[in-house]
Amino acid sequence: MPLSPVTITAGQYAQAQAARDDLDAMLVNGTQGGGTIATPYAAVTPPLTTTPPAALDTFELMHLALQRLFSAATLFDGVSGGWPKTSGTFTTRGGTLLFIVSATASAVGPPANVTVQFKVDTTVVATTVVYNPVGVAHIPAGRPFLVEGIAAGDHTFTIQTSGAAASDGHDFVSAVVLELPF
Repeated sequence: MPLSPVTITAGQYAQAQAARDDLDAMLVNGTQGGGTIATPYAAVTPPLTTTPPAALDTFELMHLALQRLFSAATLFDGVSGGWPKTSGTFTTRGGTLLFIVSATASAVGPPANVTVQFKVDTTVVATTVVYNPVGVAHIPAGRPFLVEGIAAGDHTFTIQTSGAAASDGHDFVSAVVLELPF
């Protein structure tokens, strides 16, 4: 359901514009990519005595701010093994990324540790080690993890097994990456 138009005074508009300018300054200074949120009524002179309904759409402002502060990409969506598997490229402004990975793997032979490594480009950024008491049973081996200090630009994500771990067509991976504003 669409939001109702908002009627505000010129003073309220000036306060809202100042808040928008402050938010934009925070976004420019708080992310490596920078940029601005469009302010279509910023150049109105003299100050408005009445404001068009579209001048202050709080939902749209917050939506734009959240898009600037956070972005997300699906890297894998129920892709079956065997590993290694490398995603397509995803683009980041740089900084901190939160990966949320759900994956399964198994041990080769007798009970052993199942080690799964997660890479951004060619660098291992996280490792999960899970003991598999049964050996060839497929067990969960994913987890969420943070990667800080990632460079701005295009990257790939890879999942791979290591040591006594294995994966086959009975193993699956789903992964998303969320870019955080800090």
